[in-house]
Amino acid sequence: MIRIVLRGLLALATTVAGLTLWAAPVGAGDARGPACSDFSGKADMFYSATDTTGEAVVQISFDLAGPSCSDWTYNLHVLDATGARELVSTSTAGDGTQRLTMRASVPGDPLLPPDNVCIYTTTTTKGGRVSDRAPDTGCQQVKLGGPPPGQNWS
Repeated sequence: MIRIVLRGLLALATTVAGLTLWAAPVGAGDARGPACSDFSGKADMFYSATDTTGEAVVQISFDLAGPSCSDWTYNLHVLDATGARELVSTSTAGDGTQRLTMRASVPGDPLLPPDNVCIYTTTTTKGGRVSDRAPDTGCQQVKLGGPPPGQNWS
Protein backbone atom coordinates (compact mmCIF):
# COMPACT_ATOMS: atom_id res chain seq x y z
CA MET A 1 0.00 0.00 0.00
CA ILE A 2 2.80 2.40 0.91
CA ARG A 3 4.58 1.56 -2.33
CA ILE A 4 1.48 2.46 -4.37
CA VAL A 5 1.07 5.78 -2.53
CA LEU A 6 4.76 6.62 -3.07
CA ARG A 7 4.49 5.81 -6.79
CA GLY A 8 1.40 8.02 -7.00
CA LEU A 9 3.21 10.88 -5.26
CA LEU A 10 6.21 10.45 -7.54
CA ALA A 11 3.97 10.50 -10.61
CA LEU A 12 2.21 13.62 -9.31
CA ALA A 13 5.51 15.38 -8.60
CA THR A 14 6.80 14.52 -12.07
CA THR A 15 3.59 15.85 -13.66
CA VAL A 16 3.72 19.10 -11.67
CA ALA A 17 7.40 19.61 -12.55
CA GLY A 18 6.62 19.00 -16.22
CA LEU A 19 3.74 21.47 -16.16
CA THR A 20 5.90 24.06 -14.43
CA LEU A 21 8.53 23.76 -17.14
CA TRP A 22 5.88 23.89 -19.85
CA ALA A 23 4.27 27.01 -18.35
CA ALA A 24 7.57 28.89 -18.02
CA PRO A 25 8.13 31.80 -20.43
CA VAL A 26 9.76 30.84 -23.70
CA GLY A 27 11.72 34.09 -24.06
CA ALA A 28 15.09 34.76 -22.55
CA GLY A 29 15.90 37.58 -20.18
CA ASP A 30 13.28 39.38 -18.13
CA ALA A 31 10.29 39.15 -20.50
CA ARG A 32 7.15 37.34 -19.39
CA GLY A 33 6.36 35.75 -22.74
CA PRO A 34 7.89 34.29 -25.90
CA ALA A 35 11.20 35.41 -27.42
CA CYS A 36 9.36 37.83 -29.73
CA SER A 37 8.34 39.84 -26.65
CA ASP A 38 11.85 40.16 -25.17
CA PHE A 39 13.97 43.25 -25.81
CA SER A 40 17.47 41.88 -26.20
CA GLY A 41 20.76 43.52 -27.03
CA LYS A 42 21.40 46.94 -28.47
CA ALA A 43 19.23 49.80 -29.65
CA ASP A 44 20.00 52.72 -31.90
CA MET A 45 18.06 55.85 -31.04
CA PHE A 46 18.01 59.33 -32.48
CA TYR A 47 16.15 62.55 -31.79
CA SER A 48 16.17 65.04 -34.63
CA ALA A 49 14.53 68.37 -35.39
CA THR A 50 15.55 68.38 -39.04
CA ASP A 51 13.25 65.66 -40.33
CA THR A 52 11.90 66.21 -43.85
CA THR A 53 8.38 66.67 -42.45
CA GLY A 54 9.49 69.69 -40.41
CA GLU A 55 8.73 67.87 -37.16
CA ALA A 56 10.95 66.89 -34.27
CA VAL A 57 11.20 63.09 -34.46
CA VAL A 58 12.41 60.35 -32.12
CA GLN A 59 13.47 57.13 -33.81
CA ILE A 60 14.57 53.87 -32.21
CA SER A 61 15.66 50.55 -33.72
CA PHE A 62 15.86 47.67 -31.27
CA ASP A 63 16.57 43.95 -31.27
CA LEU A 64 14.31 41.23 -29.93
CA ALA A 65 15.35 37.79 -28.68
CA GLY A 66 13.42 36.24 -31.60
CA PRO A 67 11.49 37.36 -34.69
CA SER A 68 8.66 39.78 -33.87
CA CYS A 69 5.18 38.26 -33.59
CA SER A 70 2.23 39.66 -35.53
CA ASP A 71 -0.09 39.19 -32.56
CA TRP A 72 2.11 41.25 -30.21
CA THR A 73 2.21 45.04 -30.03
CA TYR A 74 5.45 47.00 -29.74
CA ASN A 75 5.08 50.43 -28.12
CA LEU A 76 7.30 53.52 -28.02
CA HIS A 77 6.62 56.08 -25.28
CA VAL A 78 8.16 59.56 -25.48
CA LEU A 79 8.15 61.62 -22.27
CA ASP A 80 9.39 65.05 -21.33
CA ALA A 81 12.99 65.32 -20.12
CA THR A 82 11.95 64.72 -16.51
CA GLY A 83 10.10 61.52 -17.41
CA ALA A 84 7.01 62.86 -15.64
CA ARG A 85 4.72 63.60 -18.61
CA GLU A 86 4.10 61.53 -21.73
CA LEU A 87 4.32 63.66 -24.88
CA VAL A 88 3.37 60.99 -27.41
CA SER A 89 3.26 57.23 -27.88
CA THR A 90 3.04 55.04 -30.93
CA SER A 91 2.51 51.31 -31.52
CA THR A 92 3.14 48.76 -34.23
CA ALA A 93 2.46 45.07 -34.71
CA GLY A 94 5.31 42.62 -35.29
CA ASP A 95 6.30 41.91 -38.88
CA GLY A 96 8.43 38.78 -38.43
CA THR A 97 11.74 40.66 -38.28
CA GLN A 98 14.01 40.50 -35.24
CA ARG A 99 14.93 44.21 -35.42
CA LEU A 100 12.13 46.76 -35.35
CA THR A 101 12.30 50.50 -36.03
CA MET A 102 9.77 52.92 -34.59
CA ARG A 103 9.33 56.67 -35.02
CA ALA A 104 7.28 59.23 -33.15
CA SER A 105 6.76 62.91 -33.89
CA VAL A 106 7.34 65.07 -30.82
CA PRO A 107 4.53 67.60 -30.42
CA GLY A 108 5.38 71.26 -30.22
CA ASP A 109 7.27 73.79 -32.31
CA PRO A 110 9.79 71.94 -34.55
CA LEU A 111 11.93 75.09 -34.61
CA LEU A 112 12.16 75.06 -30.79
CA PRO A 113 12.04 71.38 -29.81
CA PRO A 114 12.93 70.29 -26.27
CA ASP A 115 16.67 69.70 -25.80
CA ASN A 116 16.01 66.24 -24.34
CA VAL A 117 13.23 63.71 -24.27
CA CYS A 118 13.02 60.49 -22.30
CA ILE A 119 11.86 57.24 -23.94
CA TYR A 120 10.95 53.68 -23.06
CA THR A 121 9.44 50.78 -24.99
CA THR A 122 7.07 47.97 -24.07
CA THR A 123 5.77 44.78 -25.65
CA THR A 124 2.13 43.88 -25.01
CA THR A 125 -0.24 41.03 -25.75
CA LYS A 126 -3.57 41.54 -27.53
CA GLY A 127 -5.11 41.73 -24.07
CA GLY A 128 -2.82 44.62 -23.16
CA ARG A 129 -0.59 42.76 -20.67
CA VAL A 130 2.96 44.14 -20.67
CA SER A 131 5.50 41.38 -21.28
CA ASP A 132 8.72 43.39 -21.32
CA ARG A 133 9.86 46.96 -20.82
CA ALA A 134 13.12 48.65 -21.77
CA PRO A 135 14.66 50.09 -19.83
CA ASP A 136 13.26 47.98 -16.98
CA THR A 137 12.53 51.11 -14.92
CA GLY A 138 12.49 54.81 -15.69
CA CYS A 139 13.33 56.00 -19.17
CA GLN A 140 16.36 56.66 -21.39
CA GLN A 141 17.33 60.30 -21.93
CA VAL A 142 17.79 61.12 -25.62
CA LYS A 143 19.45 64.42 -26.52
CA LEU A 144 18.64 66.44 -29.59
CA GLY A 145 21.04 65.14 -32.26
CA GLY A 146 22.07 62.03 -30.26
CA PRO A 147 22.98 59.80 -28.45
CA PRO A 148 25.43 57.57 -30.31
CA PRO A 149 24.11 54.23 -31.60
CA GLY A 150 24.50 50.99 -29.71
CA GLN A 151 22.83 51.67 -26.38
CA ASN A 152 22.05 48.59 -24.29
CA TRP A 153 18.30 47.93 -24.56
CA SER A 154 16.91 45.01 -22.61
